[in-house]
Amino acid sequence: MWRPTNRTVAAQRLPAHYLSFLLKGERFLLLPFSAFTTPSRALSSLPPCAFAAAVRRQGSFLRRSSSTTSSSFAPQRPSAASPPLLLRVLLGDPRSSSSPNLVGDRESAASPATVDLNISRHLSEDYLSESSASNSRSETLLISFKEQTSAGQMGSSSNIPDGATGRGKEASSSGQGSGANPAPITRGAWKGSDVTQPKIDWLYHSRRIPAQVSCRLPRDEVEPVLEPGESVVFLAHFERGFGLPASNFFREFLDFYQLQPHHLPGNAIFYLSCYVSFMEGYIGLLPTKEAFARFFSLLINSVQGKDIPKPKPPVQCGSCIIGSRQGSPFFKFSGLESCRAWQETFFYVKNKGATDLINLPAYNPGTPTKANWSFNPGNNHIETNRIVRFMEQLMKDTNICSDDIIRTFISRRVLPLQRRSHKISQMCGPRDPTKITGLPLSKEDVVLKARQICQTDMPMDWE
Repeated sequence: MWRPTNRTVAAQRLPAHYLSFLLKGERFLLLPFSAFTTPSRALSSLPPCAFAAAVRRQGSFLRRSSSTTSSSFAPQRPSAASPPLLLRVLLGDPRSSSSPNLVGDRESAASPATVDLNISRHLSEDYLSESSASNSRSETLLISFKEQTSAGQMGSSSNIPDGATGRGKEASSSGQGSGANPAPITRGAWKGSDVTQPKIDWLYHSRRIPAQVSCRLPRDEVEPVLEPGESVVFLAHFERGFGLPASNFFREFLDFYQLQPHHLPGNAIFYLSCYVSFMEGYIGLLPTKEAFARFFSLLINSVQGKDIPKPKPPVQCGSCIIGSRQGSPFFKFSGLESCRAWQETFFYVKNKGATDLINLPAYNPGTPTKANWSFNPGNNHIETNRIVRFMEQLMKDTNICSDDIIRTFISRRVLPLQRRSHKISQMCGPRDPTKITGLPLSKEDVVLKARQICQTDMPMDWE
């Protein structure tokens, strides 16, 4: 019989919010289930349509305790024609397609024999209750399974987080193997969309998208195929402080640097949200492109590979990386390394009436032109100089840190990159119209939400 390792048992008992950190960089699916006394009882009690094992990408969390183990639960190498044996055994139907949200076979252009299970790539705020009155946490069963044939495998992905890189150098979009031809699909390429209708409903419910804006899910297209009047937006952006209609600063930012939403990775949206939160919440001023350029610089995210001649072309998605400018006194933030499939969360929005409640530039599938990327007011901008002096004095007097900035917009339930009637410093009470909800968050929920969008050591009992 199979005996679970300690890591499997620990995974089954962790709250849903911690499982995204158990296997960084892996694709996984979270399925809630009731508490069981033993893993074996849990496996036997699950319905046939649920997965009953936690399987790694190249192996299993379960190990054999005797030589007479049944081979039906051993991970098998999949083929493009049928699901893996493990899934056929657990699902009870070798070619069942009745659960498209659980299993979806999609072949990669780099390896035709690869079977990629349709697995959620990140935890959204759906896994945190909008009401913090209930502290119950459902346990989850984690399954992570992806095997590739030895022929035609892609090189390993780069460890550089989206939206953060070294200064003065181009950022790698994928770490290709030595001497290998660049794969047609890289980390920064369009790969279709996995957004579902419940996610769209959540965006409406949480006031991230107004009712006067219609949403349309992509079909089978790999790259966006827009209908007249539509714009492309990303679920990963909405989870990091973006909302519709877009704020005047965000629109000015896109127009000044001639950028599109698909040029900005998920972590870049997080950095912009932190910048806006500091300017509005602590400085008391609306954000400006001059102050942004004083603290940050824009870097190109290019396709990497030894066989690619220079200058290397930018990636299709996430080609603009926001990095801290050298010598910048601004706070340092760290995005999630696992935020690499953000471009697979795109969908379409369109105004229902004549009023523009989207406030985004017309879609352009091209790569950035790097217009004004070298802009830096330096010490020649009077207002920015005053902001820097005030910030330095604020750090000295209050010991403010980056976690305080993150908590500013999370705890106040506000979207920094959404158009609002007033600044964060002018917010008042639970019925403030700029809030996405009047329900407060506990300290624990604030930390859990922060860990969903960034790397932080924020304690649960923060003050």
